Amino acid sequence: MVKLGSNGVKLKEVYGGSDNALLLRLYEEVFLGSFPEDELGPPWWDPSSEMDTTTIDTRTWTLVALDDADEVLGGLVTEWFPASEVLLLSYLAVSKDHRGQGVGSYLLKTATERHYGHPGYQLVLGELEDPRHWSAAGQDPLARLQFYEPFGVLVLTIPYFQPPVAPGRPPAYHMLLASFDPVAPGILPGPVADGMRVRKFIEEYLHETSMATSATEVMVPDATWLLSYYDGQDIPLIPLLDYRAVPDPDPPGYTPGLSTVEATVDQSTGKEGREPHSNSSDSSR
Repeated sequence: MVKLGSNGVKLKEVYGGSDNALLLRLYEEVFLGSFPEDELGPPWWDPSSEMDTTTIDTRTWTLVALDDADEVLGGLVTEWFPASEVLLLSYLAVSKDHRGQGVGSYLLKTATERHYGHPGYQLVLGELEDPRHWSAAGQDPLARLQFYEPFGVLVLTIPYFQPPVAPGRPPAYHMLLASFDPVAPGILPGPVADGMRVRKFIEEYLHETSMATSATEVMVPDATWLLSYYDGQDIPLIPLLDYRAVPDPDPPGYTPGLSTVEATVDQSTGKEGREPHSNSSDSSR
């Protein structure tokens, strides 16, 4: 699908790695400059494979924004977790030169039109930075929450961290887990999120990242700690800007006294800071 907006921005959707060249451009020209290595990780598809278009992997879905000269402006990536029937909004980023021009909003609006109300998606979730911990290095996580608020995004009132993007890398501690589709089947009156569904997603996510299985032993306490909060009880949802009501304990692997940005730099490659996630500058995880 290629969609042309009134702003002249073209959107192209890519399933799995069916357009290797375009995905590499998005990854190298936009995402590498918008996310640290511990958050972005390696490509979400296999860049070395020759894609057989008759057997396209639909587990990941990428929406790429292009201008009329086919310059990559930004992109959005979702990942489907089949066991829990949860869709995760994995990445949303816009190149620095094109932020503040509505590209991020256009990407997100198109994704909501594409995915919200899908009968197979019991929940649509995403990971956001907690402003209580992500104000270092010139970040503005509160503005990121304000970016998402008009889209009906609500936060789950339960501790959360982003599992490692690859074995041997640290988690991204003190994140918020948010619900993006307010009318998904897994959103119950209250509103609350289906606790058993969320628990199954966390288990699947941890397994996918190898944190609960083949990762180093130091990561196992974090996985056990996280799962202890997801006991199957339904989880109340609140407005994003009420994030301070979300419990905020420190995971076992978190280093007290360091900001989350500093802890990430200290434990990994030394790559400095994070680009904004979801805000008026149109960059999001």
